[in-house]
Amino acid sequence: MAQPTVITDVYQGRAKIHFNPGRHTYMVRVPGVVDKMFQPSVTGIIQLKSKPALVGWAAKQSLAYVANKLGEYESSQGAPPFNVNTQEVSSWLSDAEEGWREDSTATTVGTVAHRFAYEELRYRAGLTDHRPKLPIAYDPVLMPDFTPGMVEQANESALAVLDFFNAHNMVPVLLERPLWSPSEGFVGTPDFVGYIDGELCVADFKTSKRAYSEYYLQLAALQKMVTEEFPEMVIKRRWIIVVHKDGSGLETVNRELDERYIQDLNAFRACLNLHAWDRANDEYRKGDPVQILGNLDNFIPRPSSPGPVAQTPGTISLSNPVSQAKNNTEDLPWPL
Repeated sequence: MAQPTVITDVYQGRAKIHFNPGRHTYMVRVPGVVDKMFQPSVTGIIQLKSKPALVGWAAKQSLAYVANKLGEYESSQGAPPFNVNTQEVSSWLSDAEEGWREDSTATTVGTVAHRFAYEELRYRAGLTDHRPKLPIAYDPVLMPDFTPGMVEQANESALAVLDFFNAHNMVPVLLERPLWSPSEGFVGTPDFVGYIDGELCVADFKTSKRAYSEYYLQLAALQKMVTEEFPEMVIKRRWIIVVHKDGSGLETVNRELDERYIQDLNAFRACLNLHAWDRANDEYRKGDPVQILGNLDNFIPRPSSPGPVAQTPGTISLSNPVSQAKNNTEDLPWPL
């Protein structure tokens, strides 16, 4: 069954973001200005950054797929010697180009821990009465391919998440709430915007082997969208929280608000330019240029008195998100 489109009011209700979970696409509507405007996602833009390590990983996964099929074949044929059906082997090689993706379940361990983290934060923020329970039990519907060892790894990762939450004072403001930059034409959804140990931060949970450099670009883009929609909010730090997909715990890195923010944001913009060039020149990806609306205030002025943040499933309603913060352009340690 197709998942329903998620619609979120943004910019004090002056615009709406329509997210299609199945296609993972974003469409923006600004009543009276534009009715349907597709915008690329931050993660899709950054995917154009070269990742040579993934080539070797994909090759290994493809070989593992073929080896698994060979094992199944040998089991069905009994003890060797036996004649090998080369046509069947050729079909394995063809399927391995994409089929290994369906067989790869390593990331599901981290995914379960990721969802545990989200629900734990929702509970601590008072957005739900249902606290996720430990230990995480095997569920044949949600994790049909899990082995007992994978369930144990998921519990170890969830415990590491709790240790991190207990070690830091975390106060969410936005949880998995879509953001949009009308001035540059991209969208994205941060896992967490709020206070960590008293500092206003943007944070994202990742399921991977380590903290990769492109994560800094993603967080810089998310920070840009936060301050574009909420000029009162000054993000002081960006956190990357990696839930290791093998269940070996957490890895955390962070960057404070310094010159690296502009460096990371400009590197993201380079990927954005490459994305635009790719759409114009690649025959297989060619499409209309991404529409950039520009500063939304030029079309629909901000309310003279900011109203409450639109209440969505992952949002804490605040009439003034960060009343004590200075304007973001005045608070930066260097000129824009």
